[in-house]
Amino acid sequence: MAGTGFNINMDSLTAVIKNGIKNIPKTKDLMADIGEALVSSSKMRFETETDPQGKKWVKGYKQSGKTLADSGTLKRSITHNANISEVIYGSNLEYAAIHNDGGDIKAKTSKGLRFQVNGRWVTKKQITMPKREFIGISDDDKAEALEMIMLHIKDSFKDR
Repeated sequence: MAGTGFNINMDSLTAVIKNGIKNIPKTKDLMADIGEALVSSSKMRFETETDPQGKKWVKGYKQSGKTLADSGTLKRSITHNANISEVIYGSNLEYAAIHNDGGDIKAKTSKGLRFQVNGRWVTKKQITMPKREFIGISDDDKAEALEMIMLHIKDSFKDR
C-alpha cells in the first residue's frame, strides 16, 4: 500500500492532557473574571437604563437626569465574591432589592412616608416602587461567561 504516515509521540500528548486536566479545576480566577464581567454589565445598565433583557426602566419622578443615579451609591455598591465553584454578585445596600425587584413600601408610622418630588414635600401612606432590574444575567452575559469558560479550558491544555 502506498502512502505517507506520521508518528505521534504519545508521551508528549499524554503529558499535555494530564497537565490540562490538572489545571481545569483552578477556577477561582475564572470565577472572579466572570464576576467582574457581571458587575460591569450591571453598572452599564445604570447608563442605558435597561434591564438584563434590554427593556427600558420606568422613568423616575425627576424630569431630568438618570434614573437611580442621584449619588451613584447604588451603582458603586455592586460587587462580587468568587470562589472555586461559584460567583455571587449584587449589592448589600438595604434599598437595592426594592429598586431591583420593585414592590410596595408602606409607612412604618402614622406620619407616613415623606420625600421630595420636584422640590415639593409629599407624604404618602404607601408607594409602589417600579421594578428597575440592574442585577440579573442577560443573554450577552451568558455568552461572555461561556467564552471565558471555553478560554479557560483551552488555556488549561496549553503545553506549559
